[in-house]
Amino acid sequence: MDEIGFAEIVECEEGAVCQSVFFQYQDAGDNSFRISDVTRSCSFDFGCDSLLNANTCKEDILQFAGIGCETRICCSTDLCNGGSIASVLLQ
Repeated sequence: MDEIGFAEIVECEEGAVCQSVFFQYQDAGDNSFRISDVTRSCSFDFGCDSLLNANTCKEDILQFAGIGCETRICCSTDLCNGGSIASVLLQ
């Protein structure tokens, strides 16, 4: 495994799928929306559900303001989920 900063490059095993997941939530303190850092991984047991999108979860304000909503992006090749999304504030 190669290390880049705090991350490691990992090739997904055969049958696994690359995925990137990030969480969105409403910050009650200043009534803004926030997006967490991206988590990249390989989905081994359940595959990758590319239809998992935060937009439908946001309709449940208690969940969106509580634990937040996740969006999962699937890739079809190893190491395809590179790049970075820093934590951002959406006004």
